Amino acid sequence: MIRKAEVIDFTTYTDTGCQIWRACLSCPLETCIEELPAGVASLRGKVRHLLARRLLSEGASVKAIASVFGVSSRRAYSILGGVRETRQAG
Repeated sequence: MIRKAEVIDFTTYTDTGCQIWRACLSCPLETCIEELPAGVASLRGKVRHLLARRLLSEGASVKAIASVFGVSSRRAYSILGGVRETRQAG
């Protein structure tokens, strides 16, 4: 009887990675983008959110943040989420 481990040993796997990283086995992401519901779009949204929050904490206005991302001020507020709480806390 052949065990699963033995079957895996007989396969050939070429680690070609994805659009984010060159090899799956050395990828720095905790979760594979293929496992995310919206894939790369979800990851880009998270990165944009983090960058917008950082700009806000460094003193940039919402209008300036909107300009950086090429969106309206209203969309910038949406990206920032609870901007009022951030301004009061920081």
